[in-house]
Formats: sequence, C-alpha cells, structure tokens
Amino acid sequence: MNKAAETIEQLIAELTTATATSKSLGYEGVSIQLSNTLALDVIAKLQNNSTTVGSNPMNEAFTNTTPAPASTNVQLIYLTNGCAENVGNLNDLIKLGLPFFDDKKNKEWHSLTLDEMLYATDNAVNIAGYDSFVLTGYSVLHENKKWLSLQIEIHFEDKESRQSALQTHNELLGKTKLIAQNCNFKVVSHDEPAAEWDEGDGYFEIKLLVPMSYAQEKAKTTDEWLSHIEQLFS
Repeated sequence: MNKAAETIEQLIAELTTATATSKSLGYEGVSIQLSNTLALDVIAKLQNNSTTVGSNPMNEAFTNTTPAPASTNVQLIYLTNGCAENVGNLNDLIKLGLPFFDDKKNKEWHSLTLDEMLYATDNAVNIAGYDSFVLTGYSVLHENKKWLSLQIEIHFEDKESRQSALQTHNELLGKTKLIAQNCNFKVVSHDEPAAEWDEGDGYFEIKLLVPMSYAQEKAKTTDEWLSHIEQLFS
C-alpha cells in the first residue's frame, strides 16, 4: 500500500471513531462537520505531510509572537468568529477533554461554556488615541487550551493611506507586545496586510491571545471584561 492510500485509510478510521463518539453524545449532525474537516486533512497530509488531524478550516500559523517566538507551524484553531458565533469542532474539544455548552435536549452545543461566552462577545473596544478598535468576538484553541483572541484591525482605503496604516500598525504592535510581556499573553502579527483587495483597500491585523482563565479571574461580567480590555490598552 502506498503512502497516499495509507493516509486515506488512517483518516477514514479516525472519521469512523470520531463520528461514533459524537453520535454517542447525541450529536447526529456532527458527522457531516467531521467529514468535511477530515477531508481537508487528507489534502493537507498529501500535499504538506501534515501531522494534525481534526483541525478547523480556519487554522492560522503563528508568524510573530511574544514574549517567546513560536515556530510557523503552530496552529490556532478557531472556536468563535468575530461575531462570537460558534465555528469550533466538537471533536477537538472531546479529544482534549475541554468543557463546552451541551444542550442534549435540543441537540445544541457551543465551543464555549455559558460562563466563557461572557468574554467572547460581538463588541469593539476603543483604543485611546487611535481610530482602531479591539474586536472581542474571537476565541481559539492553542496549546490544548482555550484563549480569547483580541483582534485589532488597522484599515486603509488606498495605496496612499496604506503607509499610514502600516505606521499605526507598528505603533499598536509595540503597545500590544508590552501588554503581552506584562501579562504573559501572546501576540500574532504579520508584516503584510491580512487582507488587500484589487481596489487598493484592506487592513493590517494584530491578535492578542489571552488565556480564558485570565479573563475569568479579572472579570465576572461582560461589561467588566470590556472595561478591563480598555484599561489594558490605555
């Protein structure tokens, strides 16, 4: 049996096990999500020799972190998007033994528990002295733990404003790194825009990774957490 066939056979076995586990917990529809996810892994394994199984399609590689740099093959697995909507993979949480919202009666689930949902919300926090905001909806899996991913987007409208946006990005990156060093957080940043379209508009991006446990320690409500973020960036 060649390497490609062995890879496919392995993933089929993993899909069978994962689907059975999900169904035993009462989530009949999860097998479709698992199938799509593992299909992406087939492509990744055949093309890139990947060793990660069950990853989310929204995976993102680290390119710059503090206080200690991480290699570019470290992955973020998204649990919620910028609107705090659930995009996680139930199988990832089950394999790691992490808690999640589980409504067996209505066969509904969410990557975050009800308590954790207080901190990943569809809000934007002002950064004093800047036109940019901290977006608070994202959460991720990293190092087998849940993290909040506080995201800053620095937008530009054309090539002329791109340089100014890059300067703002670098200033905010310095501020964000200082916060990370003081609080033992991590920073993810790219030198190039996170998105840039044909019209010349786009945005730079900074992610501040905050352990979920930190937020739970510092705040008991959403308003308290948003106020704490504002203080961090003041």
